[in-house]
Amino acid sequence: MPKLLSLFAVALIALCFAGLVSAQTPPAAPTGVTARSAEEGIVIRWNPNDAAAHWVAWMNQGEYESARDGGDGWTTALNYAAVPSGSAHVVPAESLVKGDDYWVIVGSVDRQTAGAVQWGRWSRVTAIYGMSADDMVTRAYVQAAIKYYEANDLGATIARYNSPDSIEDGRALFVLVQADLNVLAAPLDGLLLGPAVGTLYEPLMRHTAELAAEAGAFYELQGVNAVTGLRELQRAYIVERDGLVFWAAHSILLENVESATQEYVNKAIARYEAEGLEATIAYHNSPQSLDGQFYLFLIGADDIYLAHPIFPHLIGTDIKDVVGSNGYELGKDIAKATEQGNWVEYLWPHPVTRREQHKVTWAVRHDGLIFASGYYAGEPETGSREWLEADPREYTLRYVQRAIQRYDRDGLESMLNYYNSVASFEGQWYLFATDEKDIYNVHPLLPHLRGTDLKDVVDSSGFELGKALAAATESGVWVEYLWPHPVTLLESPKIAYAARHDGILFASGYYEAPANAAVRTQEYVRKAIDFYQANGQEATAAFYTGPASFEGQWRLSMTNESDVLIVHSYQPRYVGSPIADLRTLDGQEIGKEIASATAASRWTTFVVPSPGASETVYGHAWSIRHDGRLFFSTYYDDRPEVPYVP
Repeated sequence: MPKLLSLFAVALIALCFAGLVSAQTPPAAPTGVTARSAEEGIVIRWNPNDAAAHWVAWMNQGEYESARDGGDGWTTALNYAAVPSGSAHVVPAESLVKGDDYWVIVGSVDRQTAGAVQWGRWSRVTAIYGMSADDMVTRAYVQAAIKYYEANDLGATIARYNSPDSIEDGRALFVLVQADLNVLAAPLDGLLLGPAVGTLYEPLMRHTAELAAEAGAFYELQGVNAVTGLRELQRAYIVERDGLVFWAAHSILLENVESATQEYVNKAIARYEAEGLEATIAYHNSPQSLDGQFYLFLIGADDIYLAHPIFPHLIGTDIKDVVGSNGYELGKDIAKATEQGNWVEYLWPHPVTRREQHKVTWAVRHDGLIFASGYYAGEPETGSREWLEADPREYTLRYVQRAIQRYDRDGLESMLNYYNSVASFEGQWYLFATDEKDIYNVHPLLPHLRGTDLKDVVDSSGFELGKALAAATESGVWVEYLWPHPVTLLESPKIAYAARHDGILFASGYYEAPANAAVRTQEYVRKAIDFYQANGQEATAAFYTGPASFEGQWRLSMTNESDVLIVHSYQPRYVGSPIADLRTLDGQEIGKEIASATAASRWTTFVVPSPGASETVYGHAWSIRHDGRLFFSTYYDDRPEVPYVP
């Protein structure tokens, strides 16, 4: 940081603060001074006046204390800048210590009075943005790559940075064409090379391209460690140059994750200050607000959720009613957030795996609102879940009975808040409930149903399931019907139990697991092969692309002789792409595994991120090669292994 460059300057500022330099009365001190933290640094503004120039001075608490304790006058700790014209100045982020408090003051200068300054009032601001040592190394690595590119040509740069030898201190360079998202350099994974459009990596690449600017920018993401090969939270620096995007990233160690969490919350507060509440709610209820594992949940002054991009059904409910699966009233502790901020630790479903995991949340009360975000620590909970081995019919009864017991113990409002929250999920079980007039007041997965009449609900077969459920008495009733499966979104057989208590209808249900799902998957694929034998490739592709070919959760995927997908109704955008391009969000190369099938067939199992289930959902794909073409289909359950199929 620029320091006072001479004893004369030190003496001059000291005299100015003391009011001793006053050959003439200088212009009035600046008014309307504001200081706020932004990505570019601390932005200082003031009202224009008739001063010939202005001085801006600043220091953080550490600089002040160091100068004071060292015996020097505190003015020696000041950093300063002359502003010859205008009414604003930016202290660049790269000169700031992130998270530190800074004291800022602005003075009016009249050159005719030997530099006399009329100082205004001190302002205090927290530097939300700044540079850490790791940030500086990553930025230098990217800047060195850009210099290499400018000194040589693109071909030489791509050759150099596609080599593992270019990786330094765990940092690897990626190069992307901003216009068409064509990946040119990816030393960690050559499979990323080429067009990203239409692949699982398109959202990441598009987001990176949108963020890129000549000035450079940092952001957090889930990446792969260049040394260990493990996925981890990383911080990336990206720069645009000549239509190319250069970026590299470094690991964020656990001790830095807390700082990153606080920074994410501070950014949200800064957005609120700059754009207002409505814009902040809209942004943080959108997928664009997600940053790696970070998302914001925003709570109103009345402790009611205003924003939650992962579990939107929480919006409108009271944070104080949220209870963890272990009974910990985490919502009440989050609601105790102060202006200084509180850390709260609890179990919470991971947004991707849906398995409960230890979460550490930073919550700050600002302007009456609670801004909160957190990070996931440790491994997902691996203890057995009661419902995994339970008889689903018996477990449905117990789940409904526990809901009635909670209502009797805690009252209606508490029951509504709890069962409209994600904390109430147990595997595929969740509560749906109505009032005495059969109007939905609980439905955590389909919140748009709340306020509508249960009796109006009809499934695709025409069965009036709502009326059948509404006919329940205190003795209870079982009803079977078709309902969208939370993973496939296709209607699947569901069995629900409903019972009346105090006039309120309490209900839950389960999806009937298909008998011998693995066998049915094989039968479905073999039937498709028979269809192909009788009708040919073109007719097979046409029929199995349409819904007439769907059987419950089963759909066909098929390649041509070159292993290019010609049918893939789960993700139609992959049609025309090599099957080897198929990957899961956690990087599993399922396309290559599926394509390794021979006439002897094979199974491929993978994790399916599912916002509609609170347990890990697994997909099991059975593939077989016939006439040089691959045929495969998938079934889904909560089991990591396929049962033995003779």
